[in-house]
Amino acid sequence: MSKLAIVIVAFNRPDSLNRLLNSLKDIIVDKDDKITLHISIDKKENDKSNEMTINIANNYIWDYGDKVVDVKEENYGLKRHVLYCGNLTNKYENIIVLEDDILVSPLIVNYSKQVLDYYSNDSLIAGFGLYSFQRNPLNGYPFFPLNNGSDVYFMQYACSWGQLWTKKRWNAFYNWYLENKDNNFNDNEKIPNYIKNWGDKSWLKYHIYYCILNDKYFVYPLNGLTTNFTDSGTHNSIVTNAYQCNLIVNNKNMDFKFISIKDSLNIYDAYFENKKISKILKYEEDIDSDVYGSKKYFCSKRVLSTKKYNYKILRSYALEMYPYELNLLYNIKGNNLFLYDTSKMEKNNYKDNNYDVLKYYFKLEQISSKNIIQ
Repeated sequence: MSKLAIVIVAFNRPDSLNRLLNSLKDIIVDKDDKITLHISIDKKENDKSNEMTINIANNYIWDYGDKVVDVKEENYGLKRHVLYCGNLTNKYENIIVLEDDILVSPLIVNYSKQVLDYYSNDSLIAGFGLYSFQRNPLNGYPFFPLNNGSDVYFMQYACSWGQLWTKKRWNAFYNWYLENKDNNFNDNEKIPNYIKNWGDKSWLKYHIYYCILNDKYFVYPLNGLTTNFTDSGTHNSIVTNAYQCNLIVNNKNMDFKFISIKDSLNIYDAYFENKKISKILKYEEDIDSDVYGSKKYFCSKRVLSTKKYNYKILRSYALEMYPYELNLLYNIKGNNLFLYDTSKMEKNNYKDNNYDVLKYYFKLEQISSKNIIQ
């Protein structure tokens, strides 16, 4: 197998680190595999929690290879710390990166080895998510990726809640980052404003920028190999279970099924919108999906949206099946999802369907708009 290490990004959350390390005790590792555990701990002077974190790392017994406890001599901050850990690909070749508020599936190594092997030569892949999004962070709505007959989907959205980086792919991003770190890309309309508004301390937004501007993708599992507790920390003051995901808990190795990105129908942009609507509808022209209604700019004259626009309606569909792509594939007729020709103005006589969209996404029964607001 390719070289593989597990790198933990830790700071002053001893309980979080302890929970993550306990979950790593249950991972499945082939008897001939040697996997280094590298625990990187940022520095905070005279901090009891930081000292407890260091003690937990030092006392942890790792049975699958070498253990390295790497305590910084100064405070790096999250952005610099993660970039430092990414550069450990030059030492270990392939690394599973886990911040300390993550918990892992027993199959994390098993999956990582298989996904690395399958996509080893695919130049469109920028990295591998181990987390599975079930919620769109741009608007809080549920996210239902299409099941395209494999165990994965693709997205122009880099992962920070459990990810797998390779030396070649990380260095391509990191070199791009060094050239572009002073560019805020505010004038680029392909990038969601939600991401642009992240502060200067965010490393993740640059990895997402890199994917969007270079037409690269992360591979994500339909079911998670990691889940996220979003524990309170330097850049997060709100503890929530909103980003917990379904975790694979099988205690035996599995054979995962993959698909090439060129054959896949479940490819999503940074807005979590499907980029293969034209192929799904067998339409010759490009179609820009805006089912969440978050976009302010369209890349094509043909737009699929739940929003009411005064453009010519070419086709309309219901919102009944999950995910929404199935309504298109099975031609479920209705007036919730419209395919527009934005080059032709035409009055839209349908009423706004905001409440129908809410009912669909949150699987609500037929209740009044007043009660939905409440």
